[in-house]
Amino acid sequence: GEEYMYLPMNFLFHYAILGISLAYLIKSKSGDQKTLGATCFTSQFFGGVSEPAMYGIIFPNKIILAVNCIACALASLYLGITKTCINNFGVGTYMTEFMAFMGGSKTNSINGIISCAIAFVAAFIGTFLLYKEKEEAK
Repeated sequence: GEEYMYLPMNFLFHYAILGISLAYLIKSKSGDQKTLGATCFTSQFFGGVSEPAMYGIIFPNKIILAVNCIACALASLYLGITKTCINNFGVGTYMTEFMAFMGGSKTNSINGIISCAIAFVAAFIGTFLLYKEKEEAK
């Protein structure tokens, strides 16, 4: 069957988290924040585990939460306009999630990959431009 609503948007969320984690890793100055960014990026990239990024980066930083919502909304808008669907359910890792868009037409697969790229790039750029590391009180 084909699924147009929940799963496509859920997969986009994972790509947005990758973009946020990578930008956070690059933009952070302190060692602890860089370690957090690296941990979040690798856990999402290799295992599809998004909780470290959600609870370590996104929820404590409301601006990054807004960036995540906007990045996913932009990518979801593209999915809706192009009527892209999920044709099969894949394993929830970065390297295999885009394959869920395959199985239908070539256009569906290409639009699925484009939407994943939109989520990643929008989240990366938004986080890179808007994230400011908080100064610790001495």
